[in-house]
Amino acid sequence: MEILRALASLVLLLGILFLASTNRRAISWSLVVKGLLIQFGLAYLILEVDAISGVFDSIGKGFVALLGFAREGSLFLFGDLVGRVDSFGYIFAFQVLPTIVFFSAITSLLFHFGILQKVVWVFAAPHHRFLQRHHQPTLPLWHLAKGRVGLCLVHEAHA
Repeated sequence: MEILRALASLVLLLGILFLASTNRRAISWSLVVKGLLIQFGLAYLILEVDAISGVFDSIGKGFVALLGFAREGSLFLFGDLVGRVDSFGYIFAFQVLPTIVFFSAITSLLFHFGILQKVVWVFAAPHHRFLQRHHQPTLPLWHLAKGRVGLCLVHEAHA
């Protein structure tokens, strides 16, 4: 039943995107299928192959530890205000925003030293090779690999 729900969600999402498209004839369905195959392949590898699952689990634990530093910094700066959970404003102001600032600072440092571009290149290059998109930026990660900063919003006007 869960698989049917997931497939229905996927079909619904593709339908919404198709209906929202301004140029439906330009949709490359083979590209859509290839992208979905990449997603399903990655999901299978991460969920079923123990070695790959362990790698991603270690990466996740590293990020949790890194974000723990943001919490400690917030506790140092704001003290007991970080622990208050009686209103959304306190949670957002003293827990969410410091984490965003901390993550932004880390990614800026990684970008400055060229580490982020290399990591993104490692993940984006095989996707572009598989999708046969050599010069067109089809993934937001590709923008970062070429030196465009913007983890949240990537905007580029195509002429």
